[in-house]
Amino acid sequence: MHFHLPKPLHGWREFLGEVGIIVIGVLIALAAEQAIELLHWKHVAAAARVSVGEELKEEVFWASEMVITQPCVDRQLQQLETAVLAPGAFKPVPSYSEGQLSFAFRAPSRPWSTSIWQSMSSDGTAAHFDRKTRLGLALTYSLVVYLREHNATAEQLKERLSALSRPIELDVATRANLVADIEQDRNLYQLMALVSDQTIGQVEKAGFQPKRADLPFDKSGTLSFCRAHHLPLGTVRPLR
Repeated sequence: MHFHLPKPLHGWREFLGEVGIIVIGVLIALAAEQAIELLHWKHVAAAARVSVGEELKEEVFWASEMVITQPCVDRQLQQLETAVLAPGAFKPVPSYSEGQLSFAFRAPSRPWSTSIWQSMSSDGTAAHFDRKTRLGLALTYSLVVYLREHNATAEQLKERLSALSRPIELDVATRANLVADIEQDRNLYQLMALVSDQTIGQVEKAGFQPKRADLPFDKSGTLSFCRAHHLPLGTVRPLR
């Protein structure tokens, strides 16, 4: 028994030519689609780079503020410790106010936001940065998270120490606990100043360092307080 394959109307050569044209057309369409997608992500990544740059400008300002005001905060904590350890009845330390807030010492308290970076990581935009930028930003934001957590702890201690501006009686155990809180807070601000220098260095390394003139130091309440009370200030020294 013999089987005969059907012959195309215009011959096999013409048929294969038509198939080839279709295949080439599909490949061109796929390549065009891929090119459009790549162009789309290029524009998305460029816009995201601007957004993350704005967020990092805030981080650099807050980190700079932490470094510059750390000696001022340290001096204030020394004054609190001196008052706690002074012999005799405890004399309340001066109370300062800013709006509805009152405090026994002034120190930076910042949110250390990571919302833009988290959004970029979640929706896949960060994956379209080059590897060096992506890894640099990941390291930078890990330092920011570290600062946020430690700043929150330091703020809790600061609130507890605000009691020193009130007429309270201090026994030996209470004085010892207060000194421990003061020392812990001092160590926290020293550590945050060091990590802040590292954060600024990493931002520079990742290529997002803003101009110093663009940082709103005139809006820093802590810096204004330190200057008004002639307290010592530090200098930013970025670490990489």
